[in-house]
Amino acid sequence: MFDYFKLKRPASLNGSTFLFENQKQGDGGRRIVRHQFPNGSNHIDEDLGPNAGTFSVNGYLIGPNAMAEAVALKSICDGGGVHRLVLPDNPLNMVRCNGVSISTSKDIANLVKIDFQFLAQKSGGLVNISTMLGRVLEIGLANASAAMGRMMGGGLNG
Repeated sequence: MFDYFKLKRPASLNGSTFLFENQKQGDGGRRIVRHQFPNGSNHIDEDLGPNAGTFSVNGYLIGPNAMAEAVALKSICDGGGVHRLVLPDNPLNMVRCNGVSISTSKDIANLVKIDFQFLAQKSGGLVNISTMLGRVLEIGLANASAAMGRMMGGGLNG
């Protein structure tokens, strides 16, 4: 009988393989920042775009070298930078490792569980120049209005 699960390839992080258990995706929606102004009841809500994609991956390693392999995977995450993550049902992801944990059990020898938290990376990694320019202008205007308030004798100490 045909067994689909025997054909599934293991997961890997920068080429270091581990056995895949499950993944969970989160942080949908939008990033909204509320700017509140001193001495006033007005505010501005700024839409900064979609939330960065985050997801967690749970895997495991089996065998006499399982702990050494888990430590090697952890050192990849600790190294920083963008990594290539290959999952059985999602062939190529560019990610940054936001967290990793290793666990063992006294009851099961040679089994090491490894849990990752990743931030999905867009290709290229470039900052949107128009967004950056808008932020610079916004900060400049906020500083200018604060200076005007001080010159006019307003503020908390006036």
